Amino acid sequence: MGGVAVKRLLQFAANDQGATAVEYAVMLSLIVLVLLGSAALVGQRTHGMWSSIQTNLTDSGALK
Repeated sequence: MGGVAVKRLLQFAANDQGATAVEYAVMLSLIVLVLLGSAALVGQRTHGMWSSIQTNLTDSGALK
């Protein structure tokens, strides 16, 4: 009976599919975080740019 348990334990230790899946999940989550952070930064800068353009057009009298 002990030999079967040891054999199963060795098979479990040799199986690295779960570890690979976890590694891919961690990499994917880091990529998603970087993309979300980049999108937020680009969105803020774009908003600032358009706000500046609107202010300049309003101040010049082009927008009434």
